[in-house]
Amino acid sequence: MKRKVLTNITFTKNRPLQLDGYLRSLYRFLPSQWMQTYIIYKEELFDSEYESVFRRFPGIEVIRESDFHRNTIDVLDRVDTEYVLFGIDDVVFFDGLRWEVIEKTFEEEGDDVFGFAQRFGPETVRQDGDEIDEVPVGNETVYRLRWANGQTKHTRYPF
Repeated sequence: MKRKVLTNITFTKNRPLQLDGYLRSLYRFLPSQWMQTYIIYKEELFDSEYESVFRRFPGIEVIRESDFHRNTIDVLDRVDTEYVLFGIDDVVFFDGLRWEVIEKTFEEEGDDVFGFAQRFGPETVRQDGDEIDEVPVGNETVYRLRWANGQTKHTRYPF
């Protein structure tokens, strides 16, 4: 099998239904063969529901959270892919993931890119008062936001 390209590290707490939606939508647009998925979960409720989700996705590795920082560092120490996707259980991909644009952006702008988010459009960011740069990548335009200078809790968030 081809080497995996992406490590998906997903965090969840008491939301097995949302986790199921996240994983189903992610795998709809990115083949599971491309990535290794780690789920770090804190379960206080819904143990049997989480177990049901985990059975539906047999290729994932599940870590029951005992120490968030240590658990996350342990997973990061195991990463052997070029890219890391941090996911959370309240995200659903509904309009595709343009992997070729993401990859091309890192190829062309990698020294100036910390991460790649598909949750903002230029109208949203400008409305919040943040400055963005239009950057041509291949035949596409991507938008660069300096999260350290973000004006809102959404745009200051580095992941």
